[in-house]
Amino acid sequence: MMNDAIKKRLDEIGLKPIFNVQTPKVTVCPTSDYRLLLEDLDFFATHNPYITLAGLAANQLERNGERLDVRICLVRPDRFNPYTRALDPKIVERCGVSLTSRERCLTWPERIIIADRHESVVVGYMDGLDGEYVTRKVSGFEAFVWQHEIDHLDGIRERLESLTKQNPNDSCQCGSGKKFKKCCGR
Repeated sequence: MMNDAIKKRLDEIGLKPIFNVQTPKVTVCPTSDYRLLLEDLDFFATHNPYITLAGLAANQLERNGERLDVRICLVRPDRFNPYTRALDPKIVERCGVSLTSRERCLTWPERIIIADRHESVVVGYMDGLDGEYVTRKVSGFEAFVWQHEIDHLDGIRERLESLTKQNPNDSCQCGSGKKFKKCCGR
């Protein structure tokens, strides 16, 4: 249940998901007012009433009826850490084995995305907090999240399947390795 202050702030920032519509490729770099937008995206990602988000690409959302046409994403390795705020993120290198992943997505809430993901990637982006360019290697679940969000920004089409009822004690369909009730089902 969402408290009134959170609901009011979500209404003020006015961000809304664009459901069941393919995200287009974004080539526009962030504008000078990206810091305020990043704060709004972070708040939305943390408090949205739809699903728990490990990441968010700006072009999954609209404000005032306009899709956010900025190359920004948020990624966090787990729900206990803050989001990494990334401007103009890119995959610099794909490392390791390619695996098939089943993932949840804000854009397609009633479906599972089937994607080929590398177990590790090197990502490059401008850090939204200090403006420094960062290149780092990430692995496992965090690597999958980076690839998922950058796919949104690159307009890569998802392979989708219906979301089926899942037993709370089964492994989560998102590929995290956790039980469904401790992951996407909470």
